[in-house]
Amino acid sequence: NGTKTIADIHLIHVKHVNSDMEVANSPFATRVLPGSANALTSYHNLQSDTLDTSTKVDFLLQVYPADEYNNLITSATGYTVTIKRGSNEETFDLKAPSFSYTLPVEKSFDGKIAVSFMYNGDHIKNSPMTITCASEAEKENLYIITFCSIAFLVAIGIAGFLSFRRNARMKIHLIADERDQVERKA
Repeated sequence: NGTKTIADIHLIHVKHVNSDMEVANSPFATRVLPGSANALTSYHNLQSDTLDTSTKVDFLLQVYPADEYNNLITSATGYTVTIKRGSNEETFDLKAPSFSYTLPVEKSFDGKIAVSFMYNGDHIKNSPMTITCASEAEKENLYIITFCSIAFLVAIGIAGFLSFRRNARMKIHLIADERDQVERKA
């Protein structure tokens, strides 16, 4: 009927219509259970589409099963994660209680990992994802090498410029000296 239900223990207060007094033993405790799992409301733990591989990483891939009203479910079947690296593709069942799989990623792995979280063949919320892996340490080293190379080229350029200016001044003095000699002879 479209009414949102919250799985939990609820207290129901029952009152007489005419007297507005609660009936005997009111409130009544009622437990509302979550519904069946739903791909559209289930979600995963990945917050970023990048992964730093400066060290070996145990990459946790986890699903949070939920019913159509976003109530989390502690027991469900049918959840999988498919991981594709290059031409290698593997699918793993995600089972209760953790609904997770830990993917080992090698140190300095540079590339993309495609991750698809599914419930009974349907993608869950924000799936699929592509994770870009790169070593931040190697990037920092590359930045340092690039900076040093640029600084070296700038230093060579400055030295060349100063050498050119010195040679140009010397040439001006030589020309002036030759002119003076010519004038003295004349």
